[in-house]
Amino acid sequence: MDNNANNKNKIKGIFSRFSNLNEKERKLFMRLAVILLLGIVLMNITSIGDDKSDNNSENTGSSTTKTVADTQEEQLEAKLATILSAVKGAGQVAVAVRFSESESTEYLQDSDSTSTTTQEVTTDSNSVSKETSDSEQLASANDEPVEVKKVMPQIAGVLVVAEGADNALICEQLSQAVQQLLGISANQVVVLPAE
Repeated sequence: MDNNANNKNKIKGIFSRFSNLNEKERKLFMRLAVILLLGIVLMNITSIGDDKSDNNSENTGSSTTKTVADTQEEQLEAKLATILSAVKGAGQVAVAVRFSESESTEYLQDSDSTSTTTQEVTTDSNSVSKETSDSEQLASANDEPVEVKKVMPQIAGVLVVAEGADNALICEQLSQAVQQLLGISANQVVVLPAE
C-alpha cells in the first residue's frame, strides 16, 4: 500500500510542477513531449515494417534465401564430389553444376466446350449462326490442383576440379563418370586439374 501511495504522491508532484510553469515553458514542455511520442511511434512503426519485410523475404524466396534449384544444385554437387573423389587417383574433387532451367510442374486441365446454334427465320432468307467456346481450367481435388508430372531441371553444364585431373586417364574417367551419372554429353562436362 505504501508503494501505491508513494507513486501517487510522485505523480501529483510532477503535475503540480507542470502547473507551476509559465505559459511559454508549458508550450515548450508539450512540444518536447509530442516530439518524444512521435519518435517512439516512428521507431515502433519502422521495427514493425522491418519484421514484415523479413517475413516476406523468407516467404517469397528473396535473394538472401535459397531457391529449390539452388538446393538441388548443391545436393547434386555434393553427391558428385563424393562419388568422383572415390575414383582411384582423383584425389580431392570439387564439382559445380549449372541448370539451364528450373523444375516445373504440369497440372491436369479440365476443358469445357460449349456450342450454341441460333437460327433466325426472316421472310427473305434463313440465317443460321453457330457459336463455339472452349475453356480450360485446372482440375482440382480437395481444392488443390491435380499434378500430372514434374519436369526435372535440365543440366546445362558440369565443372569438375580434381587433384588428379592432370593425368589424362583420370581426367577421361571423371568426365565419363559424370556423363553416365547425369545422362549428359561430353561437351557439357569440363574437367580441370586442381592447383
